[in-house]
Amino acid sequence: MVKNKPRATINSIQFLRAFAALAVVYYHIAILDFGKALKLPETGAWGVDIFFVISGFIIGMVAFQNNQKFLQRRIIRVVPLYWLATFMWAGLALALPEKTNSTVVTAETLLKSMFFIPFEMPLRVGPLLGQGWTLNYEMFFYLFVALTLWIFKDAPKALAATGVSLVVLVGTSWYYVPQNFALLHYQNPLLLEFVAGMVLYFIFRWYTTLNLPPMLRIGLVIPGVVLFAVGIYLMVAQDTSQMAYLFDQRAGFYGIPAFLTVVGTLLLEPLFRPGKLTMLLLELGAGSYAIYLFHGFIVGLLGPSFFGGLAGPEAPGRAALLIATTMALSALSGVVINKYFDEALQRVLKKFLR
Repeated sequence: MVKNKPRATINSIQFLRAFAALAVVYYHIAILDFGKALKLPETGAWGVDIFFVISGFIIGMVAFQNNQKFLQRRIIRVVPLYWLATFMWAGLALALPEKTNSTVVTAETLLKSMFFIPFEMPLRVGPLLGQGWTLNYEMFFYLFVALTLWIFKDAPKALAATGVSLVVLVGTSWYYVPQNFALLHYQNPLLLEFVAGMVLYFIFRWYTTLNLPPMLRIGLVIPGVVLFAVGIYLMVAQDTSQMAYLFDQRAGFYGIPAFLTVVGTLLLEPLFRPGKLTMLLLELGAGSYAIYLFHGFIVGLLGPSFFGGLAGPEAPGRAALLIATTMALSALSGVVINKYFDEALQRVLKKFLR
């Protein structure tokens, strides 16, 4: 951690973003048919919950640092890459429906996907890009923060109002269950993970004012390792394919350990000193959003081809190599997309906000 005020980039958080993205990649390998045939542990769905806590933390930081044009900046950060992935997946579903039989592409489902409106399809919930369901919650959270910033013109008040509002909204699910799927979607306790992230940012902001001696901050690495390990253990120990979709309970059995994991990771900040390994982790962290959005093309299409013909329970070594290869390709593609497409696009779009 740092001494005076939070930095624009916190290396430990970038590491955790990369870790969470790769956990989701592994999970999507494990739940496919070849993953089940190999009896892979179906763990890693909790990467999403880590992302939600991180998102609450980062939005708290952004609101304090610069809340001008908050929503516009969030939109240009999230939407262009998501739309690209959505259009690509929709095109793939139309061209190869046998490969994407759970995706129903119509004008309605495409528009709802593009504008973050939850909906149901015969075999799964929307949007068209399967992992895009998390962005429905992200954008809903951003809208809340943008609204409260507009009302209060003050970051602490706005974030507090957002937190209270989301807690009340989730609480309404105890006595009111709407028939509309979209409304029901936004009563989910998963929203509390964003609130937890905002609370953590307030704590972190206070911590950075303490000016602790360097040796004490280094000493806090030990409890950081413990918290990180405990958080991951609790999520892995509870992780099953069935539990991963019990959304009304997920914030408890994943959200709380995810919070512990983020806290532990922040305490590991002194370990992320300048060097090649740190630079690699920063690149992976910067590309984590692209990894998350685009890994399905590699896992869902290349994975079965490799695993189906070359790996099986009788060849665990080969299977492990192919799993690692699929994850590496997913990571590499995300980093390349981020570095050579998204970052350039971000620079162009930000010029229009000046």
